[in-house]
Amino acid sequence: MATVINERRETSAAKPPVEGLRERKKRETRLALHRAALELVEDRGLVAVTIDEIAARADVSARTFFNYFESKDAAVLGSHPDDLDRVSQLIAARPGCDAASCSVSRPSRRPSSAGTSGSRTPSRPPSSAASG
Repeated sequence: MATVINERRETSAAKPPVEGLRERKKRETRLALHRAALELVEDRGLVAVTIDEIAARADVSARTFFNYFESKDAAVLGSHPDDLDRVSQLIAARPGCDAASCSVSRPSRRPSSAGTSGSRTPSRPPSSAASG
């Protein structure tokens, strides 16, 4: 006679996936850059803030900045839908802002380069060393 063994298998849906170290570090770096951008822009305004200053405040290099955001505008707006609401409120609270001059909208996203090795088109001109 054959013996039937009942196996109880737990599904992965029962437990949420655990965030790995790499994912956590990436999330923290993105958040640090976003917060640094918000703080600097709130203090001095968007035009007066540079990407190098945002990167320095977040304790990363400017090159690392571009791994997360393609512009300082994108860093200020953030990557989460709730970020746009928060930024809109901060801007609207600034003195001299009215609905027309201080409105904020999510920029359109460029097509995703899914399936690539994480490469992206640079948002700034190449360094002078590359030109010769």
